[in-house]
Amino acid sequence: MKKRISKQWTGGTTDESISGRALDLIDELPCAKDCIISPLSRSLGRYRDFKKFRDTEPQPAATYAHLKATAKTIQRLLDDIRLIPSSEEALMAWRMYQAWNINYSEFENDLNEKLTRLMVLLDAISQQPASPSTKKGGGRHLEHSLLTDTATLIEGSCPSLGKLEAAGRAASILTAAGVQNMPSTPRKARDAILHILKRRNGHAP
Repeated sequence: MKKRISKQWTGGTTDESISGRALDLIDELPCAKDCIISPLSRSLGRYRDFKKFRDTEPQPAATYAHLKATAKTIQRLLDDIRLIPSSEEALMAWRMYQAWNINYSEFENDLNEKLTRLMVLLDAISQQPASPSTKKGGGRHLEHSLLTDTATLIEGSCPSLGKLEAAGRAASILTAAGVQNMPSTPRKARDAILHILKRRNGHAP
């Protein structure tokens, strides 16, 4: 039997935990820790959910193959329904009316119309090339967005730290929390943050 497409993650239990090492680094910050821990925990939870959603998105080729296969399955179902002998169809109509007070002929026409529309829709979408938003990956934008939010949080809670140091501390804390693709130096972290801020302001692609 052909393997079915894997189901994409769309939500569930959110992991808002912060590792012990990350908490130690937060404890080293020159400001009130409670102002950072709670919002960072929520940010990590959202990031992990989005990352799982991104990482479980099927490749476009697999997605379009699934759409085509589903359209063919619907076509076979419609064909099989049309092949039901008249005697059995009459029995189905009688039992449907007895059980649910539904006219089988109207039900069949409505079902045929809806399934045909769905089949046409699936087939049409399966012919289209993948748009950038549907392609798997996304580079490091998700991680760098989290970095930007975390550095902004640290800047606001620890005014004695400059933007460069806040960026470096944020990258270290997130790395300790298990977030990958963090910049390796404060300067690189700050550059990544500036890029995200420009994108948010509509100044970068």
